[in-house]
Amino acid sequence: MSTYRFLTTRLLILSLLAASCNKEKSDNTPPPVETQPATLTPVTQNIGTNIGGYYEALPTLYGQNRSRYPLLIFLPGAAQYGNGGSTDLGKVLTDGTPLLLKQQQFPPNFGVKGQNFSFIVLVPQFKQEPVYPDLRAFVDYAFSKYRVNAARFYLTGFSLGARQTAEFATLYPRELAAIVTMSGAYSYNLPTSVKSIADNKVPVWSFHNEEDLIIPSQETKSFITAINGYSPAIPARQTIFPTSDAVQKHDCWTKVSNPAYKENDVNIYEWMLGYTR
Repeated sequence: MSTYRFLTTRLLILSLLAASCNKEKSDNTPPPVETQPATLTPVTQNIGTNIGGYYEALPTLYGQNRSRYPLLIFLPGAAQYGNGGSTDLGKVLTDGTPLLLKQQQFPPNFGVKGQNFSFIVLVPQFKQEPVYPDLRAFVDYAFSKYRVNAARFYLTGFSLGARQTAEFATLYPRELAAIVTMSGAYSYNLPTSVKSIADNKVPVWSFHNEEDLIIPSQETKSFITAINGYSPAIPARQTIFPTSDAVQKHDCWTKVSNPAYKENDVNIYEWMLGYTR
């Protein structure tokens, strides 16, 4: 056998093996309907230079099938920064969706448009205020490690996490099915910076307290106005709460992340699941 023919045959065999492995790894079968709370697990893992660990919340039947799942990455605020190890990582479970997962109050299943969905939820802990390559590295890691339905990648966060959410959407709009920001948005180089969000039809829903003393509500208002200034196919929406009892009137995320809070009969999770990329 010639060297060329040998190499060609070997490459074909390797390609078939790779295709077989990928087929075994995942399939297009809809995931089973979940009835039990997600399994919440701390993961110590260095990802880039600014992440030392994260929490994963996996549907309880995740390990018993080969289906792909919607991915929700939740970005906490500055008070949750830490080294990612056992002494610090628990900070990311103190607010919003992660707290609901810890308390086993996060619904295991969401029914949307006649279909059932369960999220893979990931909550990274940054060591210090991140720059966009830090989140980029975590997203790439998530897609390489978990069986993610790439058409259903959602991003949300509060305070500085909301700013990171919005910034990622300006940079990588074609990857996101929808975003939700809470008590923070994006203010750099408006309106030019958000044209990519409008052009790529990224659904955006932003929340803020009118009286916020940490990050002014005008940040969210300007963000939404800038997007809608391009007359996007999917208009960006905002909810501004007129009053708040929170410390320095900053926390709107406790209310918003609660699945019981709904507008037009949908909560933020059902709203996000209403969109695909």
